[in-house]
Amino acid sequence: MVNVSGRSKGCYECRQRKVKCDEAFPRCISCAKKGLRCSGARRGAFFVHSAPTEPRTSSIAMPTSLDQMFQHVSQQVSRNNLLEFNKLWRSSPLTGYQPSRANIFDRLFVSHFIESFGFKAPVSTRQPPTWLDELVVFTVAPKMSLVQDSIRASSMFFYGTLSQDPSIQAEACKWYSRALRGLHGLLSQASSHFTGDVICAAVMLIHFEHLAGTSEDAWVQHVKGASKMLEAGGPESCRDGFLHQLFRHLRLLTFVASIYRNEQHAFALPEWTNIPFQIHPKTAFDELIDILFRLLPCLSVADKIITATTDTDDWLQERLNTMVLDMIFQLYKWWSQCISMPSPVEAPANEWMNANKKHTNEDPYNPSHFPLLIHTDMPTAALGSVYDSANLIALRLLFLSSTSAYLYEERIQRHAQSILSAKEFIAAVPGPSSGRGSLMLGFPLRIMRIWNPPIPENAYEKSDDNEPMGSSARSKELFAHVASYIFDHYVATSKKMRDPSN
Repeated sequence: MVNVSGRSKGCYECRQRKVKCDEAFPRCISCAKKGLRCSGARRGAFFVHSAPTEPRTSSIAMPTSLDQMFQHVSQQVSRNNLLEFNKLWRSSPLTGYQPSRANIFDRLFVSHFIESFGFKAPVSTRQPPTWLDELVVFTVAPKMSLVQDSIRASSMFFYGTLSQDPSIQAEACKWYSRALRGLHGLLSQASSHFTGDVICAAVMLIHFEHLAGTSEDAWVQHVKGASKMLEAGGPESCRDGFLHQLFRHLRLLTFVASIYRNEQHAFALPEWTNIPFQIHPKTAFDELIDILFRLLPCLSVADKIITATTDTDDWLQERLNTMVLDMIFQLYKWWSQCISMPSPVEAPANEWMNANKKHTNEDPYNPSHFPLLIHTDMPTAALGSVYDSANLIALRLLFLSSTSAYLYEERIQRHAQSILSAKEFIAAVPGPSSGRGSLMLGFPLRIMRIWNPPIPENAYEKSDDNEPMGSSARSKELFAHVASYIFDHYVATSKKMRDPSN
């Protein structure tokens, strides 16, 4: 029928005001110009329900999609507690037609959360399951548990951030507090064995803090807690099943937390890089994480060099040079295998292992060779930016061990530009994956600011206050003190190399 109210795909607010909506998501232009809260165009499934046999006693006009339904309810209860939410729902004309009011919203939040990782829906059984697949199973479990609270908190906060709705975010914070209390209570029991649902709860709290940032290092503490739980079971417990999937996901988070805090980690040890992959071989993602863990000992040696005495300085420089060159070679091998695949991040392990490496006569250490990844999708662009940041750090470390390191400057800048290109690529990706990709770029962009700061015009002039010209010496995150030392010395050395007359 024509002009039937409720069939438009426009946002709920525009339909209420009877104005044309451009159907943008998460916020239409009309509402944005007027400074109004916008529920966004309809994107979810539509509920078609029959008319009740008895007259309706409620005059509430309910929207017909999950997105609009929650937006309507959130506007009514705003920042009230869940008791008020239940009262409103019981008065709704849809009460008798929906089997579970909580599960509807949980599935909505979780579906957006999972979609944000950017992985395509499996087209065949050849693609292995991921830890994300279990989130739906946990959500629909009949018994409320710690993992359900954690999933609800993280996925709800992500949805609230995506839709720019403070009331949803506030409600998510309540569930986060509940999950946090439950996790602390469980850890106080000093158990030596933790089940997959408990470890998953800790992982979901990492993602909550990654978004919310309630404190400066809360996400790091959650990473340490989750990794300690896996360590308690040993690498053999991570060879198969849900724990294997959680371990693969947690390894990248563990590396990032370790480099943020200038620490080494047990996951870099041989038993943790080999035993968990005895049943399920490594993918491109897993291989890159192995290479990233090689950065930690390199940075540790670099830290010793900048504080070492003259007697040990030469030996440490030689050792660092060997370690960094090996890492550059490993990154090159990984890249040469990736570029033969359309989407290496999503490729199953057997396809990755059988992929042909790029046949090339180019020297991996050639300063004029720029091994970059092509951004074909969000996961590849995000992981590619991590690959670029690893190259950037490795090439910068050469300044501590090689007199010809300045020749790599152009190559360094190409990797930095690749990170910026990934940022632009991900920003243009429609849907929730753009938000997740932007979060994943936080680490590479931070690396850029610290390990590749812009050189001011007067960089070769010594400042009056003797402040370092590179990254802040006050910061210890991401080995910023090492980067600052390298950058200061690089400026002077590069000036002399490029202009001997000075």
